[in-house]
Amino acid sequence: DPPRSSRDVTDELLERAAVYVHDALRGRCHNIDWALAPHSRVRAQRTLGALRMIRWANVCIYMGLAFFERPTWCYSSSCGDALSVPSSGLPKMPLWASLALEAGCISVLSFEVLLKAYCMSSRLFFLSPWHVLQLLLLLLDVLGLGVTAVSPSTIPVFNPILRPLLFIAMSRRVRRSFGSFVRLL
Repeated sequence: DPPRSSRDVTDELLERAAVYVHDALRGRCHNIDWALAPHSRVRAQRTLGALRMIRWANVCIYMGLAFFERPTWCYSSSCGDALSVPSSGLPKMPLWASLALEAGCISVLSFEVLLKAYCMSSRLFFLSPWHVLQLLLLLLDVLGLGVTAVSPSTIPVFNPILRPLLFIAMSRRVRRSFGSFVRLL
């Protein structure tokens, strides 16, 4: 390895300190000693934080797909009377467009989960039941997309149901709010 300049060392130390401060401000403790972690993990953590707006837009698109998709109950037969069947009234996307958008959203969410697993180390990642649930829901969603892509006449029952579950599992704030709501019931 070529010798590193004092500026590079200072920049790396500042980046590590920024990660500590970021975690402290968010009230998170991942049991990761950022001073000892490889620099690539520190960069991955910073990248994860920088992707917040992309993540927000991706989740909005992912959750909003339901308004533009053909309702699940319309795949095997006609939808019935348009006045009595609930729908958003928005134009419906073709199945291929819906699958492509959902696959794109799932890819971004998968990248985020993989980046999170790399930041935390696989041992810490798999100790969290929420992270395991995120991974499981993503795999089920990919499986549902594959089945629908191979057989378009198959009713995509699981994917619309998995979306809100994945939304709850991916966001700490939503999990806390959802938990409070469930306790109220």
